[in-house]
Amino acid sequence: MSDPEPRISAEPVSLTAEALAKYHPAVELYLLRRLRHHRGDISDLTQEVFARFFRESGKHRSDPIRNPLAYLFRIAQFVVADIIDAEARKRIVTFDSELVDDAADARTFADVDSFSKRVGIHKDITQALDTLPQLHRQILLMVEVNGMKTAEVAKITGKAVATVRQYLSQARQLMYSQLSDYWDKEDRHL
Repeated sequence: MSDPEPRISAEPVSLTAEALAKYHPAVELYLLRRLRHHRGDISDLTQEVFARFFRESGKHRSDPIRNPLAYLFRIAQFVVADIIDAEARKRIVTFDSELVDDAADARTFADVDSFSKRVGIHKDITQALDTLPQLHRQILLMVEVNGMKTAEVAKITGKAVATVRQYLSQARQLMYSQLSDYWDKEDRHL
């Protein structure tokens, strides 16, 4: 009589099927929350997560996976990142170069909207601040931006309160004179 052939354990198959049944809903929900605009693809993406899981678990791993759900979520995170990356590569910016050239030649531009106006104001203020003497700029920023009192600024700078007030007044006057040249009255009150 010959020895019976060694039987292949069915344990990995049952563990795999068990893992699939047990963790499938959680992985699907994870993907659904992160890829809401891909509702129709969620079952395919869930299968992709498990396919990657099976490929990884098929490799020679010496240590067991202690927390399979966390491991699956990590794989799902990579699947989500791949989808987002693929979408980003698909977005191509196109523009009509002839229209841009025509607009530049004609020098006709649309009215300035409030956002671009604010960006311009920010740029103007920054340039005006850069022209102030350093101590004037520091005192102006401490009072106007940080909301500090002149007494607090005096302690920090080591100057007398009267000197701080004088520098603050001079800084405000310099800013006003620099900004009044190219701003109309409406812009100065923003």
